[in-house]
Amino acid sequence: MSDISSKVEKDAQKARIFIICDWSPNANLLRNYLFKLGELGKMQTGEYFIMGFLSYANNFQWLDATDEDKRLLYLGAND
Repeated sequence: MSDISSKVEKDAQKARIFIICDWSPNANLLRNYLFKLGELGKMQTGEYFIMGFLSYANNFQWLDATDEDKRLLYLGAND
């Protein structure tokens, strides 16, 4: 298990609300939390919540997408 997977799994045992400040390009930290919590089946229950603060300068290419499908693609929904 990777370090981030292990961290997310441990965090999910301690908290149900996550506030993530991610200034990286492509919002890697936020996406890792979303994907891992989804893999663990936590997001599907409605008991977990993630609020993300992203850098517009590093993520404008998908935050400004006018096509909804394009926005979801960057979060992995259409993969």
